[in-house]
Amino acid sequence: MRSVAFQYETLEELAYSLDEGDFELDVPPNVGVSDGEWVLVLFEIEGDGHLTAAAARAIVRDEGSSLRFAERDWERLRHLACGCSRKSAERARSNSPCLASLAPLPNRVSGIGSRVLVTDGEPLVREMLAAMLEGVGLIVDVATDADEALARLRCRRYDLVVLDGQLPGMTGVELCRALRCELSLDLPVLFLSASTSSREMVEAIAAGADDYLAKPFRAPELGARVFGLLQRAKSVSLTG
Repeated sequence: MRSVAFQYETLEELAYSLDEGDFELDVPPNVGVSDGEWVLVLFEIEGDGHLTAAAARAIVRDEGSSLRFAERDWERLRHLACGCSRKSAERARSNSPCLASLAPLPNRVSGIGSRVLVTDGEPLVREMLAAMLEGVGLIVDVATDADEALARLRCRRYDLVVLDGQLPGMTGVELCRALRCELSLDLPVLFLSASTSSREMVEAIAAGADDYLAKPFRAPELGARVFGLLQRAKSVSLTG
């Protein structure tokens, strides 16, 4: 699957672009696509270093080409864009009642009490992540490697998995693929990586990760990503 990149200076620009579209974005200039082709679309917000991705199907018309997103992915992108300002959040809620903006304070965010599995090979990083997530009202279990993570996932229900790309033995991408294919688990996955290469991000999304966060990051950013994924999973379960 080929990738197409969109770059925005701020989340406000992304929000405006999504408001103008209807599940579709115009293909960037000088990018050729075939009608019906599936494309991995990368979104980079240069102002805050945010990077996420979604799959889209190319549509070629006489007036130009566009990329059409599934409703689930389009809502996730708008959910992200809602965090740019109160005005855009209110506009998103009025257009799509099932969406809620990312609240700045933990006690205003749904998902408190959810159980999260953190998988990272570095003890200090595991402790830091657990402390951050427990500090905002989540129940956290930790795993030191992919084998331990898979064992925990087989015997206990989790609401979200946070995993690092560089694990001892099986990599984070391989673990993500295993929990999607081997265990057939449909739960949110937040992929963490210290790598600046877009290749790992593409591989992680293709393996089934729902979002990607580059290290280093701040605690509020981690919390926003985690609660955003929990909220989206909850809205899907209520409407599905």
